[in-house]
Amino acid sequence: MNEIKIIVVDDEKLAREGISLLLSSDEHVKVIKECINGEEAVQAITELKPDLIFLDVQMPHVNGFEVVRALRIDKIPAIIFVTAFDKHALEAFEVNDVDYLLKPFTDERFFKALERAKLQIRNTTAQKQNDTLAPLLSYLESKQLAPKYLKSLMVKEGGKIIFLQTSEIIWIEAADYYVILHLNGVSHVIRETLSYLEENLDPELFSRVHRSSILNIKYIKEIQPYGKEDFQVLLLNGNKIKMGKNWLKKLESKSSRYF
Repeated sequence: MNEIKIIVVDDEKLAREGISLLLSSDEHVKVIKECINGEEAVQAITELKPDLIFLDVQMPHVNGFEVVRALRIDKIPAIIFVTAFDKHALEAFEVNDVDYLLKPFTDERFFKALERAKLQIRNTTAQKQNDTLAPLLSYLESKQLAPKYLKSLMVKEGGKIIFLQTSEIIWIEAADYYVILHLNGVSHVIRETLSYLEENLDPELFSRVHRSSILNIKYIKEIQPYGKEDFQVLLLNGNKIKMGKNWLKKLESKSSRYF
């Protein structure tokens, strides 16, 4: 078997070093990168194409599940999730045949997971790996163990991968097969649909106000009449966005804590 390339992802330095130290005793594997957060992990996985990832679940900003979602199907390697979830939550991993290490883990449990991963790498295609992970993520979301709504969006610019926190987006504008994300003083274009974002952004924070725009509620300054039937939304940054009366009713039905 060829040498297995591994990336270790954990926001805790001691955890990364501990896993790398254990792996150093196996001559058939090689740690090619240690990543300190989810953003760095997606970039490294995309560029280095590892065979296996040790992936921490609970990381700030971009957690382990969001890392998996950000990868294309042909980029998903074998994964061992490293987690502090309780035993009830871990049933989801076992049912879906996805390996995990429960912190703190023993050396024996670690090497058992590693050997299982080696077998998986030999016998599992990228499509099969995706088919295994998809129901796991869906189950965790249904039990609210994984984020239900997008916390970040991935933007590819100039060879780099940038993760934007959705809470920092002021408004979103449709542009054919793309959308433009407007933040404070900067905009980014991603290949996505407005309908997808409407379904997957937190409705307590975001509201669609027009067929071509979504607003972050906390950036609304005021709503002004605009003609006989329509309105316009004045944002804190000075932008004015057109809004129909039907969208106003939808906006009014949301939480009032921002108004």
